[in-house]
Amino acid sequence: MSKEIIENYFDLASKNYKSNNFNPIHSFIKQKEKNIFLEIINNIKINNKVILDLGGGTGFYSKIILKRKPKKIVAIDFSKRMLSHIKNNKIKKIYGDVNKLKIKGNFDLIICMGLLEFLKKFQMFIKKIKILSKKGSYLIMLVPQKNFFGLIYKFYYLFIHNLNINLFSIKELETLLVKNRYIIINRINIFPSSIMLLAKKK
Repeated sequence: MSKEIIENYFDLASKNYKSNNFNPIHSFIKQKEKNIFLEIINNIKINNKVILDLGGGTGFYSKIILKRKPKKIVAIDFSKRMLSHIKNNKIKKIYGDVNKLKIKGNFDLIICMGLLEFLKKFQMFIKKIKILSKKGSYLIMLVPQKNFFGLIYKFYYLFIHNLNINLFSIKELETLLVKNRYIIINRINIFPSSIMLLAKKK
């Protein structure tokens, strides 16, 4: 998938993301993912910490974290229209591809929610995350998994949006993270097709 195809998709979808105007099934799943995310961050010290939101979109998860009073939040996305919906000046917006951006900083928490499936070179992306994190920092990821419902999700994007997304098993995702010096703390299957994973940098 080219960056242009993905960017065009999210530019068009930005209005729905901003207003949470999803179909009932999507809204139900989104709420479940939000609830699990809240459970995870409630057990992480965020106050006065520096946070990086990769694939930050309209700031859905950044706004949740903002309530925990972090020192700084940086949201990166390759859709200008998505980022344009973030109005809070406490969230620094950066437009671009994280694999190509020259970002400096040792972040205390990196979140990557629903981005990895759209990246062709996701292994390179994980290496970039490792560079941006520091010892003891946390990583929260949300990805679609390889199961029956994941395949339905994959075919939906392929035939409706012409996007060939990646699916992941918990084992291969954990193996990739362990190779990049992360310890897996928790992994949660979210019915029907998502995995949310919490890891910590060695």
